Amino acid sequence: MGVEKAKTASSGSARVESWQRALARPTGVWALLVMLTAVTFNIGESGASGAAVAGMVLVMMMFKAQLVAGCFMELRHAPLLWRVVMGSYLVVVGGGIALGYWLGLQI
Repeated sequence: MGVEKAKTASSGSARVESWQRALARPTGVWALLVMLTAVTFNIGESGASGAAVAGMVLVMMMFKAQLVAGCFMELRHAPLLWRVVMGSYLVVVGGGIALGYWLGLQI
């Protein structure tokens, strides 16, 4: 009887540790997203401009989108096809924004 109680207690604590590890990743990703959002907000509020600044903000935006897709949409566990589709979408949208910015500079 004592051995069964010990097994139950250890499996219960293992479940708690597993839950804590599972919670730690989304919380860390969320904190990183908040930090990156604060950085891009401060860049905008500071009045910084230029192609380098726009490129940096665009890269941060694409990185944040990848974090959301990987962590909160669970794409990191999805089949390769879905990860490629989402990655391609981000490249197309980011490229379209960069192209629009570049064309705006040409005018």
